[in-house]
This record gives sequence, C-alpha cells and structure tokens, in this order.
Amino acid sequence: MKQLAWNKIPDRKARSTFWGQVSTVPVDFAALESLFCSNTDKKTAPAAATGTASPTPVKVKLVNILDSKRSNNVAIALSQIKLSYDEIRDTIIQLKTSQLSLDSVRALLKNIPTPDEIELLKAYSGDRALLGKAEQFFITIIAVPELEIKLCCFEFVLRYPQLTSSIWAGINALSLGIEQLMTSKGFSQVLPVILSIGNFINSGSFRGAASGFHLDSLVKLADTRSSSGNTNLLRYIVYHLENMGLANFTSELSGLPEASKLELKRGVSASQEHMESPPQSELDEQFKKTLSSFVASASAELSKLEPAFDKVKSDYEHFLEHFGEDEDTPPEDMMATLSQFCTAVEDAREANKKDKEQAEVKAKRDNQIKRATAPSEIRNKAGTIRGFAAKLKKAVNEQQRPTTPEPNAAPTTETTLSTTTTTTTGTAPPTSNTNQP
Repeated sequence: MKQLAWNKIPDRKARSTFWGQVSTVPVDFAALESLFCSNTDKKTAPAAATGTASPTPVKVKLVNILDSKRSNNVAIALSQIKLSYDEIRDTIIQLKTSQLSLDSVRALLKNIPTPDEIELLKAYSGDRALLGKAEQFFITIIAVPELEIKLCCFEFVLRYPQLTSSIWAGINALSLGIEQLMTSKGFSQVLPVILSIGNFINSGSFRGAASGFHLDSLVKLADTRSSSGNTNLLRYIVYHLENMGLANFTSELSGLPEASKLELKRGVSASQEHMESPPQSELDEQFKKTLSSFVASASAELSKLEPAFDKVKSDYEHFLEHFGEDEDTPPEDMMATLSQFCTAVEDAREANKKDKEQAEVKAKRDNQIKRATAPSEIRNKAGTIRGFAAKLKKAVNEQQRPTTPEPNAAPTTETTLSTTTTTTTGTAPPTSNTNQP
C-alpha cells in the first residue's frame, strides 16, 4: 500500500483532544486497496515453469514511525558514524571522546528525538527488526538519561582545545593591533589630514569646526561623492596622501585583519560557563566522574588565559581613551572598522592609479590622432611654400651660370655689355686691327 506521510499525535496526548472522541468510521477497504496499492503489489506471480521452481523471496516491509524527511536526515547523520547504535549509546554514556568526532557529535545533537517522537517510539510494541534505521537508532538512544545535556558536554569537551587556541590567537591578534595603532606614525599623521579636509567640507554647517571625529567615521568617507559623481572624498584624500608620501600607512597596520575576526569576550565567557559542572541530579555518576577530570585540567589552562586577557583588556581601554572613543565599544567592532578602512584606502589607491594610467594612454592617443589628422590647408600651404622655394633656388642658379657665345655669331647686346664690364674691371683682352687685310 502507498503510505500517507502525516505526523501522528501520541495516544496519551490525543485522549484529551478532539481525537479522543472520534470513533471508527466504516470504509470500503477493498476499493481503497485497489486504488492505492503499490506497483509491486499489483504484479502477479510468474507462471509456474516446468520442473521445480525456486521460491520467490518475500520482501519484508519496514515499519516507519517517523516521516520520510526526518528518517532521511537521521540516516544521513548516522552514515557518517562508523559505530553500531549500541556503541554510540555506550560512547555517550562513558564520554569516550576518542570514539566520536566533533562533527559527529554535532550531527547527533541536531537529530536527537523530540518528546513526541519518544512517545510514539515507546508506544510501539512490535518487532524492532521491522523498524527503519532512524526508528531503531532512536529506540536505542532514548535509553541514555539526559541525552541532550550529555551531548552538549561531549561537544564542549571536544571543542575546548580549539576554543582555547582561538582565544590565545585572539588575545595575541588584538594586542598586536592595538600596539600598531598606538605606535603607527603614518596613522597618527593621516588622521589630522582627514580632520582638516573634513572641516573644510563641513564649513558653515553644524558638523564643521570639529576638534576630532570617531574612528567609525573613516568608513563613511567614500559616501561623500563629488559633484560630477566620478569620484569620492576618500579617493581625493588618498590622492592628497600620495602627494604627501603618507598613503602607505596601511602597511604599518598589518595586524588589523586578524584582530577583526576575534570574539574574545564571548570565547572566555563560554569557557567559564562550561567549566561549571551540570547539576548533580542530571548526570549519572559514571559520566560525572569522567567530566570532572576534564573540568579540572581545563580550569587550570583557563586560569593561564585570564591574566593575558586582563592585560589586553586594559590596553584596549587605554586605546579607547586615547582616541576619545566610547568605553563600551566592542574590540571586534573597532578592529573590523579600522581594517575595513585600510582595505578601502588600498582600493582607492588602486583606482586612482588606474585612472592616471588611463588618462596618460588617452592623452598619448589623442596626440597621435591630432598629428595624423592635421588640417588639409596647412599641408597645402606647406606644399606651396616648398614649391616656391624650389623655383626661387632654380632661378638664382640660372642667373649665376656663365653664358658662352656660339662661334661666328654676332655678339648680342647682353654679350657686349658683359664684355665691356669685364674690360673695365679686369685686364683688357687684345684688340684686333681692323685696317689689317
């Protein structure tokens, strides 16, 4: 038969509700079966073959108490644990941290049976072998008293080494971040520049004439855009800092990104809360004994953390006082804000650099186009001037070239004039005797 995926109300709860007054209603089960029988039910048995036929295996039908989605989620979680259901139960009771991973314990915590599911499972009186995997696991695991509390303690025991390691890393990161902010010459020089520019921008308004500003204002610089909308105040400030040789101050604050990731106070508080043993009445003796030994060793390690935490807390309070910040500003928020500002400055430097390179390329290209597309009249005039110069040069050359008269030809007027001039200025050639025969 096809299954109806509904959520059953436990019998004990149903008795006092509407369902407790409902009586059985007659139903045509034959018609119901013909309509909703599964495809495997409709298949008829194969015809008997000649000889001895092998018996058809009978498929056992599992009993599903949980809905299909819930069963699948539990089955997926169990597939990651290479232990039997009984071994999982015993591992939780005895707090065997070597048998279960942190991910496995967290998966179990997400898939513990609810009170309603426990009621349904306790009401089942049939063969446990017919139950689905999720139902069989739940029936096994509900035998553990205070199951959720035990799994929470189990999870913390496995997580504690990672937690203490992250706390130490957070203390060191915050300490480094504070030290860099307090000692950075570049950062201390940049803030007055921003204050001067901000006061100029805000002159004539109630925001002007400021003596200082909160550090969270640094991440708002990019929100003030230019009139053209092509740039913003942060990019202008970075351009100004580049000219002053101060834009590289972010290299002095390299510890801020790690310091911004910490949750120091929450981690220490969580450790201190879990170090307190659960109420004595809620855990059996075996589990408490195992947990107590862990608490003793973990408390000793936590006591080493407290002086370092107090030291960095005092340094941070001094930092807040130094920059006039509110004393209740969380360190993770402050470090995240300043880390975001440094990232924005680097992005602005890169954007300014690209704009400068693009402007240089455009100017070079425009210059080339201008030279290649000079006005035609300029080219024509240049050609005319060159042609005139060539003609003038040719005429001068022709004037300077000497002329030689042809033999027996009568001298022309120009020739006679040239000869007379030559005779006057130089040695006269011999004259011929006209009376000589």
